[in-house]
Formats: sequence, structure tokens, C-alpha cells
Amino acid sequence: MKIITLVENTKKDKTLKSAHGLSFYIEWGARKILFDVGPSRAYIDNAEKMGINLAAVDTIIISHGHSDHCGGLKYITLVNTKAVIYLSEKAVEPHWLQLLFFNIDVGIDLKWLVPLKDRIVFIQEKKEIFSNAFIILISPTYKNLAKNLRKGKQKEVDDFAHEMIFVIARSSGLVVFSGCSHNGITEIAEIAIKEFENQKILALFGGFHFIKLPFINNLGKSKTEIGQIASELMQMPIEKMYSCHCTGNRGNRYLKEILGDKLEVLFTGAIVSINT
Repeated sequence: MKIITLVENTKKDKTLKSAHGLSFYIEWGARKILFDVGPSRAYIDNAEKMGINLAAVDTIIISHGHSDHCGGLKYITLVNTKAVIYLSEKAVEPHWLQLLFFNIDVGIDLKWLVPLKDRIVFIQEKKEIFSNAFIILISPTYKNLAKNLRKGKQKEVDDFAHEMIFVIARSSGLVVFSGCSHNGITEIAEIAIKEFENQKILALFGGFHFIKLPFINNLGKSKTEIGQIASELMQMPIEKMYSCHCTGNRGNRYLKEILGDKLEVLFTGAIVSINT
């Protein structure tokens, strides 16, 4: 299995485009999958520069209804006309970032979905989308939800019932993909492990959502809180973690102090190979 970070907040190659958002390209056997598509067409431009043929992608999974993960849907028809697109039916609700007295729209523009309507599958429960590949809806049980992230016309605090994870289940263990982990990275890892009869996680990919405001990349959690999360992850049956996007640079440094070599920090253009 090969996982390429098409879009992430950071980059090392100046010819690629970074952006506040996330997109993974996954090759697994004959399958070619996009997990999230970032905020713009940057994933398309980066794929072209890296020699990746997005026309061959057969599956697109949108982790949740925030534009930094789904904004690229606006451009998908430019490069792909066949991929099935999976997202939660609740992902299309309005979503907002509250900043002082303002509410900034960070949701899906429904106009993006009109030309894709025949390709969209709305997920309402755990679904095996092809052999050994599962989408799991995350039940909103997390107690420390960000108060500045809102949903619906009434702009109530978002419980992130629209958040989904993607799990590839093999006899050797699980490969888990999470977009922002708004429901908590330890909670999400625990859900994946329990869903598959306590199998270990070979690799856990995604943002850990420590950043509070993306404009200034300030942390919404203290070093002590992040240390506690890292300690909990260290005790779980997880071989390797690949952090990115909304974890933040300082968040990654704090995690690394405890997780050491179990943690790898991704960047735009990063390539990971996993034997499954």
C-alpha cells in the first residue's frame, strides 16, 4: 500500500502547493482512492507534478463537511468522471467557524455537488465499500468539542456527527485514516480497534485537531493536555502514527517528545509505503 500526501499545510518541495487542508492519495492493489480533496485544486496540480493520474481514481471519501477537506470537489470533474464519492448525509449541513462576533462559512457549497449527484453515496452507518475497506461514522461522544465550530442554521456547537473514518482491515492489522479527528484522536483510534475485534492498528493517518484558529495556527490545547493524549496513544496497540494538518507544528513537537519514533510528521508530497 502506498499513501501520498497530495495536500497538507506544509511542504518541503517548493514546486508543490501547500494549503490549510488535507488530501491523501492511496494505492492499494488495483484500487486508487482519494481521502479528502483539500480546499482547492492544489491536489490536482500536485498530482500532475508527481505523475499521479487522478482519472484512474475509483473512490473518493470525504471525512467531514469542512471546506479544507472537501473544497476540491469543485474541481474534480476536470480530472475524474467515474469515482464514487462517499460522505455523511450530515456533511452537507451548514458549518461555521465563529470568530469574535462573526461566523465564517466553512461548509460545503452545495453547488459543487450538483454535477456529482449521480456519483455521490451518502453514508448513514458503517459500510464496507469494497472488500476489507470500511467507512465508519463516528458517534458524537467527545466531551471537549471546540466551541468556535458551529453547525446548522441556528449555529449551534457542532457535535461532528458528520465525521467519518476510513479503515482498511487486513489480517495483519488496520490502516486507519482520519481527517481532523474532531471527535478526539484517542477516541477514534479506540473506535477503530473495537469495531474490528481488538485488532492492532498498523498505521494511523490524520490530523489530531490541536489547532484552534487556522489563521494564526494557535493551539487549542496545552502542552500538558497534548502530553496526556500522547501517553494514551502510547498505551494503545498502534504501531505507527502519521500526523499532519490540524495537529500543528508545536502540537507535533509535543507529541514527538513522548511518542518518539512511533510518530512521523507528514508534509505535502510525503510518500509512505506499508506492507499489509
